[in-house]
Amino acid sequence: MKNAIMFGAMLFLAACPKGGSTMSTETGGPGGGGGDTGGGGGGGAIEGARSFGDTDGMNLEERKYWKGQDDYLFRTIDDGTDKCGVTFTVEWVGRKELRAAAVKNNNSPYGICDSIVAEAVSLCREGEDEKQSVAGKIKGFRCGYGKPRSLTMDNGIVVWMGNHEESNFSEWAKPWLMKNL
Repeated sequence: MKNAIMFGAMLFLAACPKGGSTMSTETGGPGGGGGDTGGGGGGGAIEGARSFGDTDGMNLEERKYWKGQDDYLFRTIDDGTDKCGVTFTVEWVGRKELRAAAVKNNNSPYGICDSIVAEAVSLCREGEDEKQSVAGKIKGFRCGYGKPRSLTMDNGIVVWMGNHEESNFSEWAKPWLMKNL
């Protein structure tokens, strides 16, 4: 037993940096860091420390909630990097209104915003021409709540003000994307 305790202590000491300082997997501020994939700015994107925008002024519950939404949406963003060859930026628009409207309708901000990103990524899977068109014209996405829904393009940023209350999203969004690429 004494040897096991000694071995555990040695492992702990070996893992600690010099000077006994604390270790952390997070970087940056309370939102888990900046990242070049959001509206907030900051350093480069680091796995586990990415964020879509500024979390200043948010309480702990809000930061944790939005970090969860970010984490879900990063799965589709990462898919875009893989399938389209571009790392899209994303910015939440009107977080409080988006969250309140999504929750009211048993949705999530991620669910609303993911739909347009996923639609663009799905085009990349259709062929080389589609992939080049998406990669050449779309730099990122700005997403918020809107009813009625709307899509616009602003300097390579697809601005999606949407909801899950209106049906047939793909039938509505895919033609718009194809005409604007």
